[in-house]
Amino acid sequence: MELLLVLSILSAAIPVATGVAKKKYTLLWLYPLTGLTFDILNSMLRRVWHMNNGITANLFIYFEFLLIIFLFRKTVLKQAWIFYSVVTGLSTFYIADTITDGVFVFNMFGGSVFMLVYIFLSVNCLYLILKSKQLIILEKSSDFWLCTAILIYAAGAFLIFLFKQYMVQTDRHSYMNIWRYFFYPVNIIKNVLLALSIYHMTGKKEH
Repeated sequence: MELLLVLSILSAAIPVATGVAKKKYTLLWLYPLTGLTFDILNSMLRRVWHMNNGITANLFIYFEFLLIIFLFRKTVLKQAWIFYSVVTGLSTFYIADTITDGVFVFNMFGGSVFMLVYIFLSVNCLYLILKSKQLIILEKSSDFWLCTAILIYAAGAFLIFLFKQYMVQTDRHSYMNIWRYFFYPVNIIKNVLLALSIYHMTGKKEH
């Protein structure tokens, strides 16, 4: 198994271990734990058992969406009608699109739509943090590190997901190199930043 792939998968253990050490078993802690579980499962299915991992990959993309949306529930999506409209609308879209393309096919187009939503949410969250009249030390702000982690991850994955079909058909080798040398490092960075977010969580405001 490739070194970068292993590092990408195991990097999720950093925020998970941080949560255990700080005893912060929150929704934010559950996000990297879910990613670690699904990454190990997907790799085992594909590389060890030589089975199709489309279903589990699609499940992770959807569970990730739910987790991230709920993480922004108290900041960007405070109004209940907006929150439930986003969850219902995007869930319906993703499930329908996945069924249309086939549940055994990794739905990267649906994933790219989610990434675009994450970019919007994280940018808005950062704006609200900077706009806040409260005195905030950014490097000690859990919300700041969370928004930065999601923004870097979503921005890095958006175009890779969106143009996957085209690139695989025209130049599969180059696409796999982009996935290997760009997406894996982005995922590692995301998990390190999530660890910082968990580390700086306080009792007053926990995700």
